[in-house]
Amino acid sequence: MPFVNKYHVMIYFKYNTLVFLLFFLLKFIPAQMNERIGRPFGISAFGGLKMNSSMDGYKNSSGFLTGFGVTTSIANVVFPELNYSFSNTSYGEDSIGKNLINKSKSLGFSLNSKISAFYISLGKSSKQECWGLGVKLLLGYNYSLNFKNDFNFNYVNQNDSGLELGLGINPTYSGGHKSRVSWSYYYEIIYRLDLNKNNQFAIDTHSAWQQNGLFIKLTVLHYNTFNFLARPSKEKSYKRKY
Repeated sequence: MPFVNKYHVMIYFKYNTLVFLLFFLLKFIPAQMNERIGRPFGISAFGGLKMNSSMDGYKNSSGFLTGFGVTTSIANVVFPELNYSFSNTSYGEDSIGKNLINKSKSLGFSLNSKISAFYISLGKSSKQECWGLGVKLLLGYNYSLNFKNDFNFNYVNQNDSGLELGLGINPTYSGGHKSRVSWSYYYEIIYRLDLNKNNQFAIDTHSAWQQNGLFIKLTVLHYNTFNFLARPSKEKSYKRKY
């Protein structure tokens, strides 16, 4: 009878135990290890201040802007977006004290970059998931076509063109569960710098105005996922829905 090393017996026993446990987990426990596939689809909502100032510093006023959009992402860095917005903006008062108001509706296109700056670890949850915040630097461009204006003064329309700078956070979670993998959220604060000194109309002798903005924004992305640990369906192929 050949000599049997106790060390080899122990290794053999541990290996078979591990194989049995792995088989049990895959066979009887619903396993999920999802990966993102394809390009995501998302929606966004934003709102904030639209700040007016004449270029000579003669008048300063403000209003608000709010809107929503549809978006996607390229490599989770570049985010093209189509959006609709509504703004209510004051241009100060005229010589008799009347408040000058313009209400605009706009269709816009923006191209935004979300660049990873650093990561903040928030520890583990009760389910042993690692939580954290990805901090993003934002750089983008937005062009808006003002298709409807409602005003009470001599207003000359001009479309908006702006550079966007900001800071955002993206909560992240470890694990392969579908609820964690299929959704992504971005919370952002954005400063928009007016590039065309727009709304070139005459109020007294002050005709050059700049419309900067300060906004908060939420973007939600949904990804298609594939669970590569899922057991294949036992349904016959001709009965499956593709």
